Amino acid sequence: MKITPRSGNGVGYDNSKSVSIYLSVNQAVVLSQALSMLREKIRNNQACNIGCTNNKKLANVVFESIPDSSGLAKITCTINTFANGAIAKTATIDFKNDEYIVQDFDANTMNHTTVNMSDVPVVLIQNLLNEYVKAMTGAAAYGVHYCVGQYKYDKRKIKDALLAGGHKQLGNSQQQNNNSIFNQDKGSSNEFVSTNDSFDEFFD
Repeated sequence: MKITPRSGNGVGYDNSKSVSIYLSVNQAVVLSQALSMLREKIRNNQACNIGCTNNKKLANVVFESIPDSSGLAKITCTINTFANGAIAKTATIDFKNDEYIVQDFDANTMNHTTVNMSDVPVVLIQNLLNEYVKAMTGAAAYGVHYCVGQYKYDKRKIKDALLAGGHKQLGNSQQQNNNSIFNQDKGSSNEFVSTNDSFDEFFD
């Protein structure tokens, strides 16, 4: 995870002040569970400060939610890095909290009620963490490895079969009936056999 503050003039970002934290699969699971706890606090309109450290305890990421009187939650995410027992660098991002669900909409009067969805940014980050965990815990990686490996194996089998068939056709062509429709006005049957023994043009 990485937070990069905007430049002082508000245009672009200042990469020199960016702060990152690298999470292992285990720490990604921990943070995802922490975000579930955060979302519960947001739904109950309660303040919350929660997060996790990385494996080497050299950085942490903290999410904070502070409810206001309207029921919206101000949510921030802060990444801190440590050196010599103190914070060396820090960066914070404020999330938008203006998403809501519309209920009981009346087309005649335009009246409706809303349900605040302040935790949308948290949901998106949690989904990203969960996808990262799924990708790194074997199933997706194995699927990609198997498909690529199987393709290369099948490719070799087809290539060998075509190459063997090409040589066989070339060897038997002189014994075949010259009246074959494939040979009429076509010259030698060699025209129907690839001149490239590797067949690479079909498999690159």
